[in-house]
Amino acid sequence: MQDIIIIGASDTFDLVWASYAKDKSRIIGYLGLSQSQHSVFPDYPYLGESVSQACADHPDAAFVVSVYNNQTRRRLSEEVQAAGAVLLSPRHPDCTIYPTAMLEEGVLVAPQAVISTRANVGQGVYVNYGALVGHDVRVGDFSFISPGTRVLGEASIGSGVLLGTNVVVLAKVSIGDNAEIGANMVVAKDIPANATVLPQQKTRTLGV
Repeated sequence: MQDIIIIGASDTFDLVWASYAKDKSRIIGYLGLSQSQHSVFPDYPYLGESVSQACADHPDAAFVVSVYNNQTRRRLSEEVQAAGAVLLSPRHPDCTIYPTAMLEEGVLVAPQAVISTRANVGQGVYVNYGALVGHDVRVGDFSFISPGTRVLGEASIGSGVLLGTNVVVLAKVSIGDNAEIGANMVVAKDIPANATVLPQQKTRTLGV
């Protein structure tokens, strides 16, 4: 039986439970990032805010980082790894992952998501409800693919990218690191790193 600790209070609890129920794994508690989160899940014990302390107190536990912010998810994942603990990759039983797809450590795959042939999904990526990662797509570390988003064949998504709800990234399009794409957009041309693209607006490059 695998003991699991979740970092962050979110709906990922249901995803984790469904992903590991057949293995008789159990959630033994969660780490909250703020005082307001302490009572979010009253059926599970709150284990504090310190990743290193949780690793020391529960040396046999594995961890799931269920934080939506890409930078925070990266930092917490690195803390888990630095402590020598296992970082899990929850995959809901209602998702579809093709055998030739490659997923790195800490990838979360939600219900009805599809990761297609020869796709390469980097560490700590969140593939949300009903999202599609098409064939030969590359997704960089700690990116977030929102519900209903479709990344079509051979597209390239950098690290730390945020794709909003129902975004469509057309085939062979490249999106640079840390770019943010607003909801319901169709991305038909390459987007540079650190750009924010919103509906009815021109591309705005951050830091310039």
